[in-house]
Amino acid sequence: MNTFKQHGYPVSPRFSEYDGWNIFISYIGFFKSSGDFRWEQVSPMYSIHIVRKGRGIFERDGRKYVAEEGDAYTFFPGDHILYYDFPSTPWEYVWFRLNGRNIEKCLKAAGLVRGKPICRISRPDTLSTYLDEIGEEYKSGKYPGLFPMTAACACLDMVSGGGLQVKAGQIGGKGIVESFISIVESQMESSPSVGRIAAQLR
Repeated sequence: MNTFKQHGYPVSPRFSEYDGWNIFISYIGFFKSSGDFRWEQVSPMYSIHIVRKGRGIFERDGRKYVAEEGDAYTFFPGDHILYYDFPSTPWEYVWFRLNGRNIEKCLKAAGLVRGKPICRISRPDTLSTYLDEIGEEYKSGKYPGLFPMTAACACLDMVSGGGLQVKAGQIGGKGIVESFISIVESQMESSPSVGRIAAQLR
């Protein structure tokens, strides 16, 4: 039981949630089950799981959801979680932990709330490619200082159905990261919102 492979990468940002940062990805993990995975816990964190392959059950506080390829499901702190896959449809997913001061507001803006913790991703291949890019950046440890925040905003945008005009492999490129940093640094005193920055970056 619970035969799986997993690897992941933590991040050491140059800022912390205590500095007032709204949201950032503090860890990204890559998971592959053999079809006998079953786990139960009370979630200690906010995290989003993006199912790349397979099909299983995600149960939150007694309510069951089918989670399959192309779905995203979310853990909220304090949730009683039971999730498992099947021998015929083993799961493969990427998950990331979110930290920050206004995570739940950001999740709500992306359509992820405690009463609706699962959603269908419009362009799963685009998001999957970007998650691989995040993994490579975190693995190398060489990324722009605000990349963990940029990554969180871009992922939530794609989970909620945004960012569809961007081709796979271009999201997260140095161009958008440098543009993001430039906007934030030039508007530090006015504290630009995530929505305003997203509109400027299209």
